[in-house]
Amino acid sequence: MMLSNLNLSSLPECNFEVRYVDSVLLNPCAEYQRLLRMGKVAKIAANFSEYIANEPKVSYRDGRYFVFDGQNTIEARKTCNGGRDLPIRCKVFCGLSKEHEALLFAVQTGISSELTAGEHSTTDGKSSAKSPALFTDHLFDLVYFDAFAPEKQPEMWSEELFRNIYAGMNTDGILTTYCAKGVIRRLLQAVGFTVERLPGPPGGKREILRASKKVEGKTSG
Repeated sequence: MMLSNLNLSSLPECNFEVRYVDSVLLNPCAEYQRLLRMGKVAKIAANFSEYIANEPKVSYRDGRYFVFDGQNTIEARKTCNGGRDLPIRCKVFCGLSKEHEALLFAVQTGISSELTAGEHSTTDGKSSAKSPALFTDHLFDLVYFDAFAPEKQPEMWSEELFRNIYAGMNTDGILTTYCAKGVIRRLLQAVGFTVERLPGPPGGKREILRASKKVEGKTSG
C-alpha cells in the first residue's frame, strides 16, 4: 500500500553514515513504533542471511539511537546470536526530530503492510499516545512486557503508555513484567490494574509483577 498523503518534503537534508551500533543501544520509540511481532521475528530468524538483510535505519537524537525501520530484523539478528546483544551495521541519520521519525516509520510500514489506526494518527501529527488504538485494533488477553529497564528506556514506562495497554486489553487480561520496582507497581495500579508480586523464575529475578485488568461488575467470556 502506497501512502500518498505523506509529505517527505518536510524532512531535513539527508545526513547519515553507516556504522556499527551495539544492539543494546538501539531503542524503539513507543510513541510511533508497534509492539514487536515475535512470530514475524521467528520467521525472519529462521531464514536469516546477512547477504540479503538490510541495515536498520536509526535516528541519533538526544544522545540515543531510535530505530524507525528494521526493529524486527534487529531482534532476528539477536535471535540468531543466541538471544545475546551484538554489534549491528546500521544506517544512522542525524538531524531528525521525533515527528520526522514517525513519518519515516509510517512510510516504511505503509509500503510493506497496512497501518493500524494508531499509526495513521501518529503520522497525521496527532498524539497517538492518548489513543487506545496505539498498537492495534484488537484486544489482548496477555501482555509480556519485556522492555529495557526504566532508567535505560524511560519512554517505555510512562503512564500514558500503560493506559493505552490497559485500554487495549480484555477484561481479566494479564500483563507481566520482570520489573518489580515499587514505582512501576504504583504506576500500573494508577492506570487501573490490580497488581501482585510473584516469585521470579529459577535463576532469574527474585520477584516479578503480574497486573490484571479487573473491571468491576464484568467478567470475561
